[in-house]
Amino acid sequence: MFFTHTSGKDAETSYLNLYLEPSSSTKTLQLIKSLKLSAMPPSTRAGQTGRDDDQAAVATGNGREEGWLMQVVRILQLANPALMAEEAIVRAMGLVSISGQTPRRETEKIPKDVSSSITHIKKLSNSNWHTWEPTFIDCLQRVCNAKEIQYGIITPGSEEYDEDLDKALMGLIHACCNNSPDSRIDTYTIRGADEEVQLSSKLYAKLKKALTLNDAVKRAGLQDRIHTVRLYNQDVVRLGKELDLIWNNVARLGKHFDKDLKKSTLYRCTAQDWFYANAVDALKTAKPDCEYDKAYHALAKKQQDGEISGRIRGAARVAASGEQGDNNQAEQGPRGRRDPRNPSAPPKCYVS
Repeated sequence: MFFTHTSGKDAETSYLNLYLEPSSSTKTLQLIKSLKLSAMPPSTRAGQTGRDDDQAAVATGNGREEGWLMQVVRILQLANPALMAEEAIVRAMGLVSISGQTPRRETEKIPKDVSSSITHIKKLSNSNWHTWEPTFIDCLQRVCNAKEIQYGIITPGSEEYDEDLDKALMGLIHACCNNSPDSRIDTYTIRGADEEVQLSSKLYAKLKKALTLNDAVKRAGLQDRIHTVRLYNQDVVRLGKELDLIWNNVARLGKHFDKDLKKSTLYRCTAQDWFYANAVDALKTAKPDCEYDKAYHALAKKQQDGEISGRIRGAARVAASGEQGDNNQAEQGPRGRRDPRNPSAPPKCYVS
């Protein structure tokens, strides 16, 4: 598409309309290119450049460049009348420098042939680690330091460590996981509370630990966890979340713990705290057949009521101490020695 040479108000209006369209780098570069082409002679725009045209362009290049640069300045000022001339020139020069740059693609940390090979591997599930892992690592052999970062041999802070490569590996592992409803992989890929940043090496180690243990060993570990769970800071809500996590993990393994065991664990943890001891005894006596959910909500409500009453008592103590301090200050009055030469003056404090 060739641009016809326009001048005056028509040119400025057409370029202004282009500039005022939804902003994007493509539209801006089109604007700069159109201004450049409009400043060229017709033969140059048509691609018919010769030796004489090149010499003429060299002789008049600065004047033409200044011409379309000032057109950009005028367009910027028309779009924003409050823009000062100096700022408009700076912005115009920035647009010119952007238009003259050749776009460069960032270096790919993982080549396309490697990522393509990995995409053909069967997605990682809870039952195919022993076939997925060697195939995945074999594909990474062609990427420098990828295997070492994956195994945790090269760690953050090392000279050979590449953070961008680590992030690319982590994204690659996530893409290789089977996240369908029938898979349980998503429970192992979540960043832990003790992890500030999830690295590919930690994610790899977590998956390996979770997927190389058989279900019987996992269930035994969860059953041991039931006997070690505790109540912290009288927080029943936190305790309930921990119990839910244990019971849900057991259900994912294809087994179901008894609900009565869950309720007895809740009672055992809360009965050891003086704040909940009476409430637990009342629930056991008045509602022996109470389900876990009702028992949990009764104790959680007691926690909430205790927090509210604690705030009220705290605010009352602060208000009472403030009033007492004001009364003591009013009763005592200023302490010190009066000046015998001026008895009506307030007493002066002693200076040690």
